[in-house]
Amino acid sequence: MSRSQAGMATGRATARRLSRACLVTAVAAALLSGCGQGSKKPSPAPASSSAQASAAPGTGSGPGAGGAPAGGASPVPDPGPGESVDFKNPEAVAMAFASAYTKRNWKEDPGPRTHLEQIKPYTAAAYLKSLRDAGGDRCDLECEQAKKSNVRVTAEELAAVTPPEAPASDTERWVQVSYIVRTSWDGGGDSNRAGMAVQLRLSDGKWLVTGRARG
Repeated sequence: MSRSQAGMATGRATARRLSRACLVTAVAAALLSGCGQGSKKPSPAPASSSAQASAAPGTGSGPGAGGAPAGGASPVPDPGPGESVDFKNPEAVAMAFASAYTKRNWKEDPGPRTHLEQIKPYTAAAYLKSLRDAGGDRCDLECEQAKKSNVRVTAEELAAVTPPEAPASDTERWVQVSYIVRTSWDGGGDSNRAGMAVQLRLSDGKWLVTGRARG
C-alpha cells in the first residue's frame, strides 16, 4: 500500500470513529421506530475539482432545505449559521441543537469539545453543565489524528417530528431529529443517515434541550 493510500485509509477510519462517537445511532424502539426506515446510505456528494473527495460538506436540498420532510416530519427549516431559531417551536430548537452538536472542524476547533459552545444557545444550563462535567478538553491521539487529517463533520437535510407515542406535556416533550452526516477529510469523505431523540422543556417561554437519548 502506498503512503497516500495509507493516509486515506487512516483518515477514513478516524472520521468514521469520530462520527460514531459524536452521534446517537439508536434509541428506544417506541420512540425512534421511524428512524430505521429509509436508512439506505445516500450517494456521496460529487467531488470538487480542487479536492478529490468522494463526499464533502455542502448545502442539502432535502427536507431541511425547505421541502416537505418524509415520515410526517414537520416542515421546519434547516438552521444555518447565524439563522434565527424560533424558540417557541420545540422542533426547530431540536434541529438547531442536533446541527450544532454534530458540527466539527477538527483542524480549527481549539479543543475536542468545541461543540459544547455551539449548543449553548439551545441548551438548558443544568444539562450543559452536566455535559461539561462529563469529560476533559485534552486532545487525545484520535483527536490529534483528526486535526492532522483535517476532518470536518456537518449535519445536513435535517427533519424533525414529535412522535405521538412519545411522552409529552405542555412544558416537556421529546422530539425526533433525523439528518445526514457528511464527513470529509483530506483526500476523501463519507456520508450516512443518523438521528437523535432530544428532550426539551419550556422555560420562560423558550424551549430548551434538557437531554438526549443515548444509543
